[in-house]
Amino acid sequence: MIAPRTVAVATLFIVVCCCKGQTQGVVSQAAPPADESSNGVLQLVVEPELKTGQPMVGRFIIRLKNISDHNVVIWGATPLVDFSFEVVDSSGAAVPLTERGKHLPASDEERTQYPFGGKSFDVAPGEEHVSKVDLTGIFQLRPEAGYSITVRCSHGLPKVDHDGKPLARTELKQSLQVAPPVMKRQ
Repeated sequence: MIAPRTVAVATLFIVVCCCKGQTQGVVSQAAPPADESSNGVLQLVVEPELKTGQPMVGRFIIRLKNISDHNVVIWGATPLVDFSFEVVDSSGAAVPLTERGKHLPASDEERTQYPFGGKSFDVAPGEEHVSKVDLTGIFQLRPEAGYSITVRCSHGLPKVDHDGKPLARTELKQSLQVAPPVMKRQ
């Protein structure tokens, strides 16, 4: 888990599911787990994309799994608006954005003003909405370095359960460590 920092942390909104202020469909919820990756309706899972057994620097698979017993409607648009990524290096310093990354929405307020079209995805119980995200064009990632990455998602997700009760958590969050590659000695 990434500890709070006093330095400004580069935040970027990357997407798969976004909502344009529409009310989401309602679903019934299970008891949310203690971690922040689930709200009792959806489970956020983020994992590095692997190629021949090695993580690909900056490339991640993001899954939003329906863990309820009803269909869940989530909203999707462009992959550069809806998820927020906080990336810090092994020393705890925020990883700088690239020029491209600096042009993306950096706050919820900017995100609401970002022009995009979206569509809804109906996710059945037990199914998941999957996306791949490549942060190498957004953050100045070095292949030899390790990183801590926190992924957050709130836009486009249901806010109430099947009975109309507010969900315990309206933001899903998962943190992971990406270790530097192991160099083989010859």
